[in-house]
Formats: sequence, C-alpha cells, structure tokens
Amino acid sequence: MKKALKIALGCLAVLALLSALALVIIRPWERQILTGRFLRASNGTPMLVCESGPTVINSVNGDEDMFDNYSNGDKITAVCTLTLTTYPGKTGVYFCLRTEKGDLSDIPENTLNELKELGWLE
Repeated sequence: MKKALKIALGCLAVLALLSALALVIIRPWERQILTGRFLRASNGTPMLVCESGPTVINSVNGDEDMFDNYSNGDKITAVCTLTLTTYPGKTGVYFCLRTEKGDLSDIPENTLNELKELGWLE
C-alpha cells in the first residue's frame, strides 16, 4: 500500500511540475492562433487578413524570409503574439504554415478597398 501511495504521489508531483513548466515556457495567455489570407502590402509589409480584419505580421525571431514563399490570397495559419488593436492590427509570428493556395480574389473586396484608402495598397 505504501509503495502504491508513493508512486501516485510521485506521478502527481511530476504532473504538477510539467504543468508549471508548460505555463512558464508556453505561456498560452500570450499566444494566439490566427488563420486568414496572406497579403503583401505595396511597401512589402506582410499582412494576414482574418475575419476580424487585416493584421500586419512580422517574425518574432527576426526571420526576414519567413513570409517569402507566400503569395497574395494563400490561406495560412500562424502562431502569434497577442494582436495590438490598431487598424490594421499588428502581431508577431512565431510559426506559420500555408494550408491552401489562393489568389487576390480570395480576399474580401471591402478589405482591399479600405487598405487602398489607408495607403497600404496601390
């Protein structure tokens, strides 16, 4: 009986340690996953157009080439920092993945018009 109790307590201690470590390392409250359509602004700035609107994206790790393989309209999913509530929004990207090829027609026309009015697109 004592051996079973020691094993159970040991398992609980390991689980508690792993949970605490996950909270410290991952910090899920500082991350989000966004899915949307990729758009490169006229000045070269990469953006992600989500249901909530356009968001300027940049690499958290300083990887300048992170978005080079994406074309306008490609559907991508990105693990990001929390989005700043500007218009367009701004967020840092840790990792992203293209889930579907696309083109400019996949981005809502009203979003494109708003970005043109703000000078993001020509």
